[in-house]
Amino acid sequence: MIFDDGNREIPAGVEGFPERVLIVGGGMAGIAAANALSTAGVDCVVLEARDRIGGRVHSVPVGGAMVDLGAAWIHHPVGNPLTRIAETLGIDRVSGEFRSEAVFFDPSSGSLIRPELDEVNGLEARFYASLDGLIARLGADGTVADAVEEFLGREKPASWARSFLRTFSEAEGAAPLESMAVGSFPPSTLEYGGSGIGDFPVGGYAGIVGGLVSGFEVRMGSVVTDVVVGPGGVDVHLANGSVESGSHVLVTVPLGVLQAGSIRFDPPLPESKASAIERLGYGRFEKVVLAFDEPVGVGKPHLYPMGREEFRLVLAMERFTGRPVVVSTAFGSAADVILGRDEPAVVDHLLGHILKAWGPVPDPVEVTRSRWALDPFSRGAYTYVPPGATRADLELLGAPVTGRLMFAGEATGSERTGYLDGAFSTAIREAKRLLGRPEVELTVGRGD
Repeated sequence: MIFDDGNREIPAGVEGFPERVLIVGGGMAGIAAANALSTAGVDCVVLEARDRIGGRVHSVPVGGAMVDLGAAWIHHPVGNPLTRIAETLGIDRVSGEFRSEAVFFDPSSGSLIRPELDEVNGLEARFYASLDGLIARLGADGTVADAVEEFLGREKPASWARSFLRTFSEAEGAAPLESMAVGSFPPSTLEYGGSGIGDFPVGGYAGIVGGLVSGFEVRMGSVVTDVVVGPGGVDVHLANGSVESGSHVLVTVPLGVLQAGSIRFDPPLPESKASAIERLGYGRFEKVVLAFDEPVGVGKPHLYPMGREEFRLVLAMERFTGRPVVVSTAFGSAADVILGRDEPAVVDHLLGHILKAWGPVPDPVEVTRSRWALDPFSRGAYTYVPPGATRADLELLGAPVTGRLMFAGEATGSERTGYLDGAFSTAIREAKRLLGRPEVELTVGRGD
């Protein structure tokens, strides 16, 4: 299967022939790059700190359904490379569209507000259409929060309008609106076709990542501490004291890990790249999943809880998975509130919403929650651009260093920042760079 990263140009910046490439991180970017390189005959090894591949892709069984605690949708699925891979693997997709079946929920009163779908979509479209003018007035470093308020000041907003704009805007960067720069909003600049919400891969995203594991070695539990770049090659030091040597190294860890300084670089990263890492923002997006032993959400609306510290979305997953599972999300200004509560408190809070909105439900038989922000190998969800930074910082983060140190991942390019397919495309970009080719070939098949 042939791929490029959206263009036929061959990225420059490589020194020497890729004889053995060390890939730090076994998420989508690391696995896809390893696949492309190994298919081309290059020896490579993926060094993954966890005991699983996937990175911020983590499909887990809950209540008889496979639920993604991280990346879940193939957003803009038409023309999306991940749709193409899913089709090749025989992985079905189901539309994740929920807006037509969603209502705004006021937790204080329990009231449900049901605007017409055209009203919701129209509000979103008008806000995006107004962005250029808002940027001109607020400046590129104005915040998205200021933009939302100025926009609403010209409208006669419905009671749900502010809550909706906060929800869909915070989803773009998994960050509070006050933290995102309107001049670089949304951070991604490319859209494929189809719904922005997109499709759920049946069985979870792990099947797509696993289908790319072919022809290379993945070493689990390999915590990288140091990357040393010399004139003729690289050495990667692991926490267990061992050292792996190669001709090149591709670092695919999340921005939050780079910001934490968990990996030391010798020589240190150039000031320009180090400053870009510091300037960029890294959001938080958490999920709480409840499984029941009898149907609870059939015929019930999905919920947009209103309030800055509330869950952003409560999805009745029975219509998507066929199992009585509820997935709730907390991101942006709500994520820290959820992370700060213990599991019983989080479950009680969520059940309180469900009880008011749907009526009585049984106790859940299983509870699962994510803690991406507390995971030392992720430290958050995905990247956004705050005031003081620009999309150029994303491109700078993706630039090679010394010709032997490369970077990939959703934070290393501005076309699809924050998307899993964006991580995939940056992997193809780096494989093209290392191989000196305008396109690469992937071996796609079901992994073990």
